[in-house]
Amino acid sequence: MMKWTVSTAIAIILISPSAYSLEFDCKNDTSQAAINFCLGAEAEQQKAKLQDYVKKKMEVLSCTNKTSKPCDTNNLDNFKKSQRSWQKYLEDQCKYEADLFKGGSMYAGVSNSCQDFITKQRLELLKNIDQKG
Repeated sequence: MMKWTVSTAIAIILISPSAYSLEFDCKNDTSQAAINFCLGAEAEQQKAKLQDYVKKKMEVLSCTNKTSKPCDTNNLDNFKKSQRSWQKYLEDQCKYEADLFKGGSMYAGVSNSCQDFITKQRLELLKNIDQKG
């Protein structure tokens, strides 16, 4: 009979393709694992949308993209500073909210939900600013 050590079992789990292919029915599965996973997936989608928007915005502000507006590199610097500050706010706020559930099964879900919500807000804010400008 073969004896399994903890490290052997972990190694098998880590190299198993099924370990990386967790799938949940986000519309119907109400387990905490599914909720955490699905909220994380939503947050990642919002982050990707924001990253795309920020990348395009930085191209416009970088003066390499010819626009009808005068080029102002200070505006690019201010935008970068604003993004860094916002990123710090996102991290701190979501850590604060999630830490209320530290050690519990809801920790990841609360963190992911917070990131999703605040990222959506940021994207809408940037779009609104651009519409006004």
